[in-house]
Amino acid sequence: MPLSVRTNLPVVVYLDDEPANRQAFSYALMDHAQVHAFGDPRTALLALGRMGAVDVVIADLGRPGMSGVQFLEESARICPTATRVIVTGLDQTWPVLAAM
Repeated sequence: MPLSVRTNLPVVVYLDDEPANRQAFSYALMDHAQVHAFGDPRTALLALGRMGAVDVVIADLGRPGMSGVQFLEESARICPTATRVIVTGLDQTWPVLAAM
């Protein structure tokens, strides 16, 4: 498992278009992981390319522009060994099942 050199914690990249979600997620994991939270998928992909090893990539499913699924597909090309997780606040199951 790659670890952050500075913090010796797992490295997590989190993509969500909601600033409050990014802040809450970062705060919840601040003692357990080095979280890099992004609102823009292109910026997040560029950062992934510069980071090298990343442990986990998490994306919100229902986001404008590039969907969470599309983002995770692109991130897999850059960080193929990272675990990928999709999250959603949607109350419909079909988009979640389609993402699987």
